[in-house]
Amino acid sequence: MDIADAFDAISGYEETLVAQGEAMGMERGRELGIEEGRELGVMKGAEIGSELGFYQGCHLVWSHMLQSDELKSKLPARAAKSVASFGALLEAFELKVRVSMKKRSYG
Repeated sequence: MDIADAFDAISGYEETLVAQGEAMGMERGRELGIEEGRELGVMKGAEIGSELGFYQGCHLVWSHMLQSDELKSKLPARAAKSVASFGALLEAFELKVRVSMKKRSYG
């Protein structure tokens, strides 16, 4: 084996290691991306849930006010219709978990 063959073998081995490293990096990147996406989804879901809970609380208070004659007189006449519409919007908002556990190919 001469020196040229030795350098060719080293070069071929280096290319193999680079390809293996790239494949391992891509797989690890996918795993980290899925993990980060899941964490972000939980965080944003909690924010949306908190906001919806606040609105639901407002709706409950306003609905209670409309049931009391004393408090109802403090609200505008169209308030009942607005509160009912607001409640319908809250009820129409879907609170279902939509998670696909299928392994996806990204690349």
